[in-house]
Amino acid sequence: MMHSPISVPQVVVPSLYVHVPFCLRKCSYCDFYSLGGQTAPLMEDYVEAVLAEIHMWSSGRLGPALAPETIYFGGGTPTMLPAGQMRRLLDGVRRRVDLSRLREWTVECNPATADAGYLTMMRNCGVDRLSIGAQSFNESELKLLGRAHSAEDITHTVAAARAAGFARLSIDLIYAIPGQTAGSWLANLEAACAAGTGHISCYALTLEGDTPLRRLVESGALRACDEDAELAMLRQTRRFLSSRGYNAYEISNYARLGDECLHNLHCWQGGDYIGVGPAAASHIEGRRWRNVPDLDAWQTAIACGRLPATEYEELTPLQRAGELAMLQLRLAEGVNYERVARRTGIDVRSLWSGTVAQLVHNGLARASSAGFRLTDRGVEVADEIARIFLGSQ
Repeated sequence: MMHSPISVPQVVVPSLYVHVPFCLRKCSYCDFYSLGGQTAPLMEDYVEAVLAEIHMWSSGRLGPALAPETIYFGGGTPTMLPAGQMRRLLDGVRRRVDLSRLREWTVECNPATADAGYLTMMRNCGVDRLSIGAQSFNESELKLLGRAHSAEDITHTVAAARAAGFARLSIDLIYAIPGQTAGSWLANLEAACAAGTGHISCYALTLEGDTPLRRLVESGALRACDEDAELAMLRQTRRFLSSRGYNAYEISNYARLGDECLHNLHCWQGGDYIGVGPAAASHIEGRRWRNVPDLDAWQTAIACGRLPATEYEELTPLQRAGELAMLQLRLAEGVNYERVARRTGIDVRSLWSGTVAQLVHNGLARASSAGFRLTDRGVEVADEIARIFLGSQ
């Protein structure tokens, strides 16, 4: 018998996220739930449990129907799973889930953990997009970040992925690393473009939680990148990637036409998604929760036929509208009033008219009858602008 500690409506959920918590080792900056150096038997147990959790949803007995247009495997490092267990997981998803609407299946890939045979296996099992966690092409920066791969590994992984049949590839980069300069960051951007992937994600380093890198900065052993230098790198990124044919379709994400990440676009537009695996987040119709961030507790709940949900929250329509503004402001297309109304039942045109007018007056946004979007200046203070809409709930 299945038990659910949450109440969710009977809708079709179009996105599935699978959290794979294993890593070669914890990176020095990472505050996500992940486990370094785990054994194959533990990973085998994980695969069995995550397939059981997927079945809880795909069976329809919890209410919503799972018919994903996008699937995303994140982590952790999904490619830490042994090839046999990854094949078992991919095949298990195909057997348990209605994939008739599937448009994109992404797996995050660490360059140190996937060889040509592994990549070919994933492609043959239906995965059609790889997100390669390069983070940097600079060996000193990779060492500081605690990454287990080299710049050469990145190049080899991209080549192997293409040989395996992957036409859609993305590279992740991190900027504002302690000691990084405009010149070294530009070299990273040039290397990423030279790799020829159609999508590049560029994230500013954030020093969160009790991470080794944050402790080094707080102790004075390292000097954090200052705000002015970080802003200069953001501007440099937008100019350079635009000159190379990459459109900034989201604040941290750049793609050539047709190479946008459909899964993340869906989430930024405020769409529903189900997350499985320890610490995975879900959202359905203004109801959100997170799975317990503990592998043992998560597996115990699944074994008992119980969803391992925690931090369950039901948003009011006004709260939902504020969060939709926060998410959609990150997109180049901006906030769409009709999309907000469909998801909340609220016509926010009059509600937000004064705020939008002020943003336009200050040169931070452009408005139309359909909605509004940030200017280049607005992008630079997007977090502050988002807080205005979150505070209007």
